[in-house]
Amino acid sequence: MFISTLTLSDAYAGGNGATSGTPGSAGSQVTGGGGGGSGSGTNDGGDGSVTDGKGADGQNGNSAGLGGDPGMQITASQTITTRVTGGTGADDTGAAGGGTGIIVRSGASLTLDGATVTGGNGGTGTPNNLDTGSGGGGAGMLTDGNLILTGSGTSITGGAGGTGSSSGGGGGTAVVLTGGTATHLTNESGTITGGVGGRGRSGGGGGGAVVTNANVTNFVGGTITGGDGGIRPSASITASGGGGAGILVANNGQNTVSIINQGVISGGNGGPSFAAGGNGEGGAGEGGAQGGSASNGRLGDGGAGVKGAFLSIINAGAINGGKSGDPLFGGPTSRQANAIEFTGGDNRLELQAGWSFLGKVVGMTGSTNTLVLGGDTTQSQGTGPTVFDVAQLSATGGNGQFQGFSTFHKTGTSTWQLTETTSQLTPWTVSNGTLSIITDESLGDVSGNLTLLNNATLATGADISTVRNVVLGQGGGKFDVSPSTTLALAGMISGP
Repeated sequence: MFISTLTLSDAYAGGNGATSGTPGSAGSQVTGGGGGGSGSGTNDGGDGSVTDGKGADGQNGNSAGLGGDPGMQITASQTITTRVTGGTGADDTGAAGGGTGIIVRSGASLTLDGATVTGGNGGTGTPNNLDTGSGGGGAGMLTDGNLILTGSGTSITGGAGGTGSSSGGGGGTAVVLTGGTATHLTNESGTITGGVGGRGRSGGGGGGAVVTNANVTNFVGGTITGGDGGIRPSASITASGGGGAGILVANNGQNTVSIINQGVISGGNGGPSFAAGGNGEGGAGEGGAQGGSASNGRLGDGGAGVKGAFLSIINAGAINGGKSGDPLFGGPTSRQANAIEFTGGDNRLELQAGWSFLGKVVGMTGSTNTLVLGGDTTQSQGTGPTVFDVAQLSATGGNGQFQGFSTFHKTGTSTWQLTETTSQLTPWTVSNGTLSIITDESLGDVSGNLTLLNNATLATGADISTVRNVVLGQGGGKFDVSPSTTLALAGMISGP
């Protein structure tokens, strides 16, 4: 159904997929009818497509249902204040995927103000039949234009994966943003949640909250959460599904994607597990990302808070990795997923007042990563003070919370204090504001230069003597030495 003018009091739902062999009902303005089912055979469930909004393929079975229709398709910019739901995938031996809640075409901008948008649930496979497959959940939103969430109660949720005797369907992604770096997702106060993975012999993977190659801003009050992995119903059958990522950046080539967070971004939790079991791989909802996997009775892994390459992240809120599912009946111990995974390319992470992470921040091998202490607010107490413990730094694969960083900057007019010590090579460049230390070892291995630019300040709060080289670059710099203390610089001091 294509919409260019919306009556705000209406609610819209895509038609449910028809069961195999049964014709679909006629469409109407409010509910689009399901298509007729296919004949018997060993085909997949209804096709997934980013052009028609139908659900993802169901797994192979003896017959195949059709995917649910999208709830709404939009070609002109507008504001929506109502409820929109994608159609449910048909139940069958090869169950079909749910439909997308809203599809936005031609770069149209969309504002959700108090609206609730939900992807259709995946179809349920035939009970007690291990040849059956369940359908993946539909995406909540598929758009190539700007998207704004504002107002009370605004939400986008991916459809839940279907239940199957063999394996649960993957949860649908909440938002799939395909417009590239010229487009933007702005979450002023809304809730964005990936679909839950379906129950089955192997639990389905949770859907990602946002899959994007465009820029994202998540303001205070905004939450973005990956879907939880599906549960396996008993100890006699295999493994649980992994949680979906909060934000997965994909297909951006070498274009830098910006993520600014003042709210909460979290990966989904993995499904719970028993003490024994085999392998289970998370599925993928329509337009969504594949969930994690679990093996040999392991809990379903939690999803990363943010994952991707060529990222520029500013965090003044919370970014959390999900946890693996709760252990049941003597099952294995729960594990914490990474808050951020830089999978390659050049990446930048800036911390500002109010920052926090649950889980590690990891630059994978092959990535080049810069850590920035920034912002214009100095905060000494409460959540996310402008204080950084350098003992948390390590090489990739080490024990530090922050792994794989090679370049270090202080920006903004704020004052940041470095605490503890590190033997890592951490050459600091202070280009604005103040960087404060009480020991030279907070600046890392002495072979790393200290560079001051734009009249920025290094403040010292104790007696310090160092052979570290100091570079006074464009605009120079200054030293603020605490009263009754000394600063002795025995290294080379250079400048323009």
